[in-house]
Amino acid sequence: MSGTLAVSLNRAYIDIHRREEIKKKIIGALIYPVFILIATIGMTIFLVMFIFPKIFPLLNSLNVKLPFLTRLVSGVYKFTLSYGIHSLIFIALITYTIYFLQKRYLYIRTMFSNIFFNIPIIGNKIKKFKISNHFYSVSLLLEHGQSLSSILDRDYAFEKNLIYKKCIEHCLYGVTRGVPLSTCMNDFSNIYPSQCIDLVSIGERTGNLHTMLTHIAKIFETEIEDFIKTISITIEPLLMIFMGLIVGGIALSIILPI
Repeated sequence: MSGTLAVSLNRAYIDIHRREEIKKKIIGALIYPVFILIATIGMTIFLVMFIFPKIFPLLNSLNVKLPFLTRLVSGVYKFTLSYGIHSLIFIALITYTIYFLQKRYLYIRTMFSNIFFNIPIIGNKIKKFKISNHFYSVSLLLEHGQSLSSILDRDYAFEKNLIYKKCIEHCLYGVTRGVPLSTCMNDFSNIYPSQCIDLVSIGERTGNLHTMLTHIAKIFETEIEDFIKTISITIEPLLMIFMGLIVGGIALSIILPI
């Protein structure tokens, strides 16, 4: 429509590549923690299911009150033997039901999104990731001659999250009546950070809204990348401590009665 198809395609490629890079960084940061978690669960199951059955008869023959830690692990072992399969089936059914409902019903999917948005620390980063992607797209369209109202109208039609759909609808209603975008965003201060609203306001006053939106998106993107690095560095020692506590606790449950 603007006669700059080659430039638009190049910008679209850069935007898609940027999103894929962030996803790869998130997956890369989670690989090691997930591996440690699986190893911990596997080792725990091995100890409880194959080592304990040989130790418990000896411990019970002592005719003394077993320590709390030993009784706790013994209870887990007996529960696993009696209800392990039933528990796995129940968890699988619950997981499938939640997955089916959030795929089938928009309200359920939005409810889960709202829960994620309100998680301390992480929820704020999820919001900024969503805003960053949206602002990159809006900036690209503004740069190539699209009006803000037409962009918001298109975004409203395609947005799947009811929370952001409501925000876009409110902004579209205001913009079409001459209200500044920053003023409309200010009504949703729980979604848009104050820093974001201030920068949008500056962009509107200087006539460089698309440049400012790109700047905001880059700021949030950098913040998200730094957060991913911090999480990956922090979570590794915490998981090692968790693994040590689980395995050490099981070992102590055997050693204490002896």
